[in-house]
Formats: sequence, C-alpha cells, structure tokens
Amino acid sequence: MDEAPAQGADFNVHPVADAGAEPPSLWRTRSTAAAAALVPVATAARPVPMREELPQACLIRDQALQCLQQTLDAFKQGDLIELAGLRGVIDSVLASVQRQPAALINLARIKSAGDCHYAHAVSVGVLMVALAHHLGWEEEACRDCGLAGMLQDLGMSELPPDLLDQHAPLSASQFRQVREHVGRGHALLLRSGMEEGPWMQAALQHHERCDGSGYPAGLLAEQIAPVARMGAICDVYDALTSERAHRPAWTPVQAMAAMAAARGQFDRALLAAFIKLVGVYPVGTMVRLASQRLALVIESRAEAPRQPLLQPFFSLRTGSRTQEDRIDLMREPNAERILQVENPKTWGFRDLDALWLGRAA
Repeated sequence: MDEAPAQGADFNVHPVADAGAEPPSLWRTRSTAAAAALVPVATAARPVPMREELPQACLIRDQALQCLQQTLDAFKQGDLIELAGLRGVIDSVLASVQRQPAALINLARIKSAGDCHYAHAVSVGVLMVALAHHLGWEEEACRDCGLAGMLQDLGMSELPPDLLDQHAPLSASQFRQVREHVGRGHALLLRSGMEEGPWMQAALQHHERCDGSGYPAGLLAEQIAPVARMGAICDVYDALTSERAHRPAWTPVQAMAAMAAARGQFDRALLAAFIKLVGVYPVGTMVRLASQRLALVIESRAEAPRQPLLQPFFSLRTGSRTQEDRIDLMREPNAERILQVENPKTWGFRDLDALWLGRAA
C-alpha cells in the first residue's frame, strides 16, 4: 500500500538552515514548568555500544509490539485509546534511543508475517523518536513524535484486510479507498477523546508531500506540520524496507537512495538528518568486498559513516560460508574496500538477520 518514490543512488541531500526547528511540546502528562526544566535529550543518558544495548532493545521492541496490539485491538472493540501503556512504552523507546539509537532503529526492520501492521506502527514510532532525538529536541517533543508515529496509520484499521494484503496492483478505486485512511484515522482519534496535538497532524498529513503531490489536500511544504513531514519520511522508509504482499523488501540503502532521488517530495533538511541518523551502511547491510567476499555490517559509526565494522561470512571464490574475523574499517581503513551493497534476497540468504544479531551482541 506504500507509494515508492522513483529509485536513485544519490545521497546528496543537503540540509537547510531551519532543520532543527522544534515545535512546542504537547506531551500531556507534564506541566509547562516541568517541560521548561527538561535538559536536551543528547545529554540525558550515557551512550553505550550496540552490543550492550541490543538485548534491552529487543525486550523494548517486543513490549511495544504487545502493548500497541492490545491497545488498538481494544480500540477496535469500542474502547477509548488507553495512553498510559503507550506512554510507558515510548518512555522506554526514548531511553534506549538515548543510549544507542542504532539498536532499536535496526531491530525495527525485522518483522514476522503475522504482526506486520502493528510492527509498522511500532517501527514508525521508534524512527520518529530517534529522528527527533537526533535533531536535538527535548524529551517531551521526542515523546510527542513517538506517539504520533505509532498512531498516524490508525485509519488503516477500518480498511478490509484483504485489501491491505492484496498481491495484485491496486485498481484506481481501491487506491482511492486506501487514501481514505488518513481522514478516517484523524476522525477516529477525535472520537476516541484524544486531545489536539502532533498525533492529529501526523494522522491527517503524513501522506502530504512537500511538492504538493500528496494527499488528502495537496499541501505544500510550509503548509505541512513538521511532525507530519517527519512521519512521511519514517513511514516510507519502513514501508520500503519491509516485505509486502505485492513486493519484496528493499535494502535500507535502496530505500534511502530512492527517497533522496525523489527531489521535492520530502523535506530536504529532515531527510538529510534521517539519512545521517540511519547511516550510509546501516547495521545488517550486506556488502561485496574487494577481496571477493560478502560481509555484513554489524556496527555503523556516525563519526565514520563509510567505515563500518564488518563480519565477512561468504567467499565468492569458493561459493561457501566462511568463519572469519571481523574487519574494523575505522581502525584499519586499508584492510578492505567495500565495492557495493548487495540484496540478501538476490543471493537466497534468509538467515542474515539472525546472523547480524548474533554477531553484534
């Protein structure tokens, strides 16, 4: 159901001066005085290595998925949206992102066939929190973004399941039906008793595009709320990197390249920040090396985005799996050279998520 931008390979997305403009926070559990006392999230927690945060991040993701599924299932039965559980989950997500954003960001891509709709909502919420944190926003604004991300596709719950899981391309009438989810989601939030806030803007505007080509209102850049511009980026990235009934998952690199090539659709400054956050070679990326080996990225570094930590696992010369030492291109930049990114599905590898999780831990 996602709308993929035209593919490309250029990550040359330049930020503009107002990239970090933070909206007023509307996290309802805190007073204005308490909000004023908050410190920037960048200094709120001690950074830890990926391997240290990964076990905790796995628990947080599982808890978030369970909580969101219970909350939305109860809502479908006529209950109001219960925010206490979601707020607790988002607090845990923010804490993990403060310690090491790469852990949850990369775990968010792993989905099973039975939980894809709920997992998409969790993933978008995680990406929204991480992007707000990356921009240096305070804790309340990061929480607002997380809640907005988890609820922005609420209107999808009113669409027929067979439409969402359809393998064939949508007809024009079916696509019009899918487009109605933004208005339905906004109306559901209003009926549920949700107060006005970024979650309302995200639900209604996350399919708007900065060049006016989006829906439902064809808004232009400045007319779209910042949280909705963020939601558009996080929504499309997670959709493209997830397996869907009508197409296979794209690699993170393919998705970011396509989004960067879709000039005019996404907020340039926010997209540049998002690409920097996720990294040139995100964890789990499979690459071909000059030594004719395939390797997995098991750690990426913001300070050296093109020099990740690699785990070779397959020899192209022998056509077989190998057991080899890691290669740290940041410490040994001349030890190896990355030629290109490869798609694991092209090679028939189905176990690489488990492989990088095990090697990164």
